[in-house]
Amino acid sequence: MQSTVAVVLVRPETILDDYRRVMELAGIDASLFDDRPALFASRDRSGWFPGAGTPPWQLEGVLRVLEGTRPGCDVGTGPDTTDSGNSLGQWDVVALDLNGGGFLDSTGGWAWEGVLARNSAVQACPSGWVDYPVHPQRPMPSLASALPGGLVLPSPLQGRPVLLMPVLRILSGWPLAGSVAMLQGLHGNLRRKLQAPLSEVRAECVALAQEVFPVMGAVMDATLWGVSRGGESQSVARNVLLAGTDPVAVDAVAARLAGFEPRNIPWLRLCGERKLGAVSKSDISLVGSRELQDLDFQVSAATLGSKGTSLLEMPGGGWFWRTFRKPRILKKHRGSPWGRLFQEYSENRSGPAESGI
Repeated sequence: MQSTVAVVLVRPETILDDYRRVMELAGIDASLFDDRPALFASRDRSGWFPGAGTPPWQLEGVLRVLEGTRPGCDVGTGPDTTDSGNSLGQWDVVALDLNGGGFLDSTGGWAWEGVLARNSAVQACPSGWVDYPVHPQRPMPSLASALPGGLVLPSPLQGRPVLLMPVLRILSGWPLAGSVAMLQGLHGNLRRKLQAPLSEVRAECVALAQEVFPVMGAVMDATLWGVSRGGESQSVARNVLLAGTDPVAVDAVAARLAGFEPRNIPWLRLCGERKLGAVSKSDISLVGSRELQDLDFQVSAATLGSKGTSLLEMPGGGWFWRTFRKPRILKKHRGSPWGRLFQEYSENRSGPAESGI
């Protein structure tokens, strides 16, 4: 059976409607996530950077679609506090640390607060969660050896439907990070010295997720692509959204949009060989803007930079990046259409939909 992946072109002015369109095309609505779902987003502790971490419009777009398709619920009804005093919203958003993996408790001023308040959602507080062992049906020796604590996951997540909200990041030396990278991030930091290839570990992360979560989906924001070499990052505006109920297939389509052959990416090839998701074109039904599959979205080598030029490879390079390069990139970004949209989310708690954008 083919996996369906929806892909659409979008604009800042219509982004919330665009999210509704891509999710409808992919068949993602509240009926798939009606049993205490967990929505996984990502952010960086040091603050938002274009093309890295879940932007507020992604969070808002997904929540509005899910809330609008839930029978008897309207957007903006406020958190539901009737659930045994847990004060959980209709939708429970779990934030993952973009760099080190693992969970984060606070929103960190990421313009998420107003989005959560408007859309019957709260950010989870994983600091109070307890890890419990996971006993998968199939052996997962690579993943088990990579985790200091063995195969464990917080008990509040086990058995719940999961919707991933990745962005599209291109990393030199490890071509693409997206939906599957989020599944790896659930386990936090891996051991420094792995006993198996990282591609094996990542493929087993997918296999474990398929056993632990009864339903999975992915809605990828590729409006801004994060392009990184080491710790030095840039963003490239590509104005695309992708969605599907097969996270591997979503990543495979994203890889093709970025100019990569998915089967040349080791962890995607393993996922395809082990029937963990669709990777080949013949196994994926593309809906929406299918013509995008043939466009050359490849990021040039000049954008990535030459080998050995990463600031983090130089003495004091990380400090130089944080102090000088990153603020300049953010300042330039603020004048772009997506940058202005982010500013609206940051400065206006009522949100851009109500402020006229």
